[in-house]
Amino acid sequence: MRFNNPLEIGWQLHVLDVVMATINVLAVVYAIRQYRRGHPTYLVLWASSFAYGVILEFTTGMLISRSYIQGEFTVMLMTGSIPGYKTDMPVYILLLYPAINFLGFKLVEAFGIRSILARAMSAGVITVLIDAPYGVTGPLPNVRWWRWLDWTIGGRHMFEYWYGWPITEAVWQMTWPPLLMWLVWQWERRRAATVFGVAAPVRTPLKTVVAVPLLIGLMVNTGGLLLSFPISLAIGFDLPHYPFALAIAALLVVVFLFSDKRPVGMDGMAWVLLGIYVLGYAVLAAASFAAQPVPGGQITLVAVALTTLVLLACYSGHAARRMPPESESHAGGSAPSVPASPDTGRAMS
Repeated sequence: MRFNNPLEIGWQLHVLDVVMATINVLAVVYAIRQYRRGHPTYLVLWASSFAYGVILEFTTGMLISRSYIQGEFTVMLMTGSIPGYKTDMPVYILLLYPAINFLGFKLVEAFGIRSILARAMSAGVITVLIDAPYGVTGPLPNVRWWRWLDWTIGGRHMFEYWYGWPITEAVWQMTWPPLLMWLVWQWERRRAATVFGVAAPVRTPLKTVVAVPLLIGLMVNTGGLLLSFPISLAIGFDLPHYPFALAIAALLVVVFLFSDKRPVGMDGMAWVLLGIYVLGYAVLAAASFAAQPVPGGQITLVAVALTTLVLLACYSGHAARRMPPESESHAGGSAPSVPASPDTGRAMS
């Protein structure tokens, strides 16, 4: 590990460090509190996201693809001294994956989507909105969190960009994080079935906090490659990337809008995490007006993504307040739905 003089680093890099560190500290404290109350899902989620990110960065991210070069932050991991690795890694990278997935998980949870598959697919809508401000802000000349390496094969460009945001990254955020959350929810469902059913297996803290997250992280990094196969074909055969991204986005949005749901709204911690995220990127977007030339497209995209996230969060709470009690919704002889897991809903606030 090495340190750079913080006074010699642009304040935009410090903003990202503060946002990621604060979200992760609050998320871990929250997850530990819920774990002690008998609800380990959030701790499994955070640890799985961390494992997923570490495995991804130390394999595909920095060893195989090398599609970017990170900027110089205050605290850097000296990965460049490891054989096979070319550059050092900012510490914030290890915190990025838990931050995006934890916030996305809490937002999706607020909508009370009953089907685990529909819930996971809906998560793709949320995570791509969370990632968009990061993806378009990072490579701006006045920010420089990283710079993309523009790969070419036979004179053609491998990646297509939308305001500096690779379409492949948008597809990645619409597929890999949903897979991670689907695995966490499946684990949660199996745990609930044993706890409330017959005999529950012995679960040690080591298994819950280390073994399960490591397994989920490995499964996401292997299963994610299969989910990325269509966009990989587009890259290999020089096909447009937009149709693939738009088709996936359309499918996820339809599932999100029309899935069976019973909104519960966001708890206090979810609002705090969202507020930190929105405030950090709003400050960076406002400061970008001073850049020359003004990155109007990027600023607009950030504003739309952040506004949509806030509106979705507000809507989940509004819909929850208008929702009749569960007992009333079953009046008239309709069968009650499967009860929600103890790890979801407002009980977590």
